[in-house]
Amino acid sequence: MFEEGYQAIKHCKGKIINVADSLVIETPLFININGEPFTITMQTPGDEIFLTLGLLYTEGIIKQVTDAISFDEKSGKIDVNLQVPSDL
Repeated sequence: MFEEGYQAIKHCKGKIINVADSLVIETPLFININGEPFTITMQTPGDEIFLTLGLLYTEGIIKQVTDAISFDEKSGKIDVNLQVPSDL
């Protein structure tokens, strides 16, 4: 998990205390299907492929993991190339 330190103040029983806290870093993940924008979701960096597979599976877009998926770390974009079954 990506975390960043944060200096904060805490108010407790009328007293102010300086505390060190952690913030989880989130970034947008852009998901394209067959070259077209599909969705943007917020995510903690790491395991972008699994996040995308889970999202597409729960939305009923994929039924199995046989489709080509690539992740461009610089742009934060996932590209999914879906094969349309010939019986559709």
